[in-house]
Order: sequence, then C-alpha cells, then structure tokens
Amino acid sequence: METTTTEQELFIKMVMTEWDKQNNNFNRLLSSLTDAQLSKEIAPGKNTGVYLVGHLVAVSDGMLPLLDFGERLFPQLENIFIKNPDKAGLQKPSVAKLKENLEAVNTNSLNIFKRPNLWNGSKDIRPYQKKILQKNRIETS
Repeated sequence: METTTTEQELFIKMVMTEWDKQNNNFNRLLSSLTDAQLSKEIAPGKNTGVYLVGHLVAVSDGMLPLLDFGERLFPQLENIFIKNPDKAGLQKPSVAKLKENLEAVNTNSLNIFKRPNLWNGSKDIRPYQKKILQKNRIETS
C-alpha cells in the first residue's frame, strides 16, 4: 500500500504534535518539582530524579550522532549519566543546568525534525539509515 504525500504529511504532523505534547507535559512536571524532591531516590534503592533527568538529556543528545544529525551538544553528560550509575559519586550538573540542557537538546531536535526535506526521502538525509543498517550488519544495496 502506497501512502500519499497528504497522508504522510498528516502522519508527520501527528507524530510531531504528540512529541511536542509529551515534552511539554514532562517540562511541566519537571518545573513543579523542587531541587530537593529531584535529589531524592524515586523509590528506595533506585535512581534520583536528578539522575533520571540527566540520563534523559544524555540519551536524547546521543541520538543526534546516531542518526547522523550532528554531534552531541553535551558529550560530557554521557560519562555521568550513561556510563556510570547514579551512586558512582560523580559530580552532577545542577538541576537548573540540566533543565537548560534538556531545553537545548529538545529545541535542536525539533529544528532538525522540522527540516522540509527530512521526511520526503531526499538522498541528503538518508545516510543515517545506511549507517544504522551497516552497524547492525544488514545488507544495503
């Protein structure tokens, strides 16, 4: 079944609207929590809210090079929030700084996702697909 341009545009708009909605919901929740609340474990023996926010920023930021959309904005967060556990004793950025980083990563991602040629099959955007397929050892033609 072939999808028409109008259907594709509608689907893309729906996905982007939902992505933006979920980001807004998370930002609203994040702004309602104090630094002290985020510093606590989410459950006994589990990660702190600060670690979870930092992990979200680091993982979202890490999607950029994976998809061939550019370099990480905050590569220093990978060691703190991806390669090491919460209780590793590493110095973490402040909650305010993590919120700024999250906003920057989301804004950058949104700007990339709004590129007019990103979703229309242009060859200049497709290298990330080949890179992912090659990494997973899937044949490409």
